[in-house]
Amino acid sequence: MNKEQLIEIYMNDEEFLFNTWYSKNISKRLGIEDGEFTGAMLPLKDLKDKFKDWCTDNYKILKKTVCMDFNYERNKEKIQDTVSLIMLLSRHLEIEFDFPLELATIIILMGVDKLCSNVMNSN
Repeated sequence: MNKEQLIEIYMNDEEFLFNTWYSKNISKRLGIEDGEFTGAMLPLKDLKDKFKDWCTDNYKILKKTVCMDFNYERNKEKIQDTVSLIMLLSRHLEIEFDFPLELATIIILMGVDKLCSNVMNSN
């Protein structure tokens, strides 16, 4: 399966997307190599809360990477296809973050406009 197909699956199955992001993060924190976290998965609402907490912890670097370095507003206008936009954003995220494909998909689906609103208004 290629990355574009995986993004399509993520976009159509929010629970799978958040489960994947969460299990990869837990696996990394626990130091599980070549394996995956096999603990019980949290309900989707709790996974979204965990992601929001992660965003709060990483807000400054996330905002800089997505809004300024990637220039989300310009790229959003230029690239109308959501899958292509996620692919391009994930390449920028991989410099600073783990699991850029999942992260880019979640950010786009959850509304990156809110993250970049102050940056957009100051231009």
